[in-house]
Amino acid sequence: MSKIDSRHLYRQIGTVFQDTQLLRMSVYDNIALGDPQASEKQVTAAAKAAHIHERILCLPRGYQSVYGDDTTLSGSEAQRVSIARALLLQPAVLVIAHRMETITHADNILVLSHGRIDTQGNHADLLAGGGEYARLWAAQQGQQEAICC
Repeated sequence: MSKIDSRHLYRQIGTVFQDTQLLRMSVYDNIALGDPQASEKQVTAAAKAAHIHERILCLPRGYQSVYGDDTTLSGSEAQRVSIARALLLQPAVLVIAHRMETITHADNILVLSHGRIDTQGNHADLLAGGGEYARLWAAQQGQQEAICC
């Protein structure tokens, strides 16, 4: 079994948690935690990609607004700041998983079974394959219909 340096591993994976915690620092610095050497242009591009740029511009001091002092953000807005941070890191793998609906546009989805890759592909291919992914998708859709209707 080969060992991977944990620092190297964590630089390859971008994780955004459901319950996001931001630090009491500027919104800019909260995003730049993903890459402290990033330029202003890169931080702004990450915020735009995470669809939080326009909201940041509306804050009292824009990107320099200090979270917790100058401003607060809703849970979804804080999560978008966290997404921008992960995008700035440019990880090989970006993990945002709570509902399967969040990964339907992913280029490549890996389905794990018993610690091994069972199958992989895009959403449409995996549904058409009728395997574990399709079963899980159907189960989640059934749960949502039961909740909604």
